[in-house]
Amino acid sequence: MNQESILRLAEIALAGYGQFTTVGVQPVLRELTNPSGAEHGFSELQAKRFQDQHLIAVPTFNDATSPAGSGLTSFDVTVFKGQDSEPSKSIFISFRGTGQQDLSVFPNDL
Repeated sequence: MNQESILRLAEIALAGYGQFTTVGVQPVLRELTNPSGAEHGFSELQAKRFQDQHLIAVPTFNDATSPAGSGLTSFDVTVFKGQDSEPSKSIFISFRGTGQQDLSVFPNDL
């Protein structure tokens, strides 16, 4: 695995902290620079580059808030599709989350 691949996968992991609701579009800039309202995320330049390289393939599933979720964990999953020149347009799945330790506190692993 080369440095470019490692960087791309690290950025996919960081982008997974956003909450994306629309399919087939570029990720929303603020969900990359301030994912889920967090103070830290992508730099503006990094976020714009990520937008140019990826689309939202499947919106974020959030176990804590989804009607189909258990509400017991902060597990999230988002599927991104690469916009690169690869014939298959690579698919990337970003999983994140932790077990909910206290049910009285809204799930949050940031």
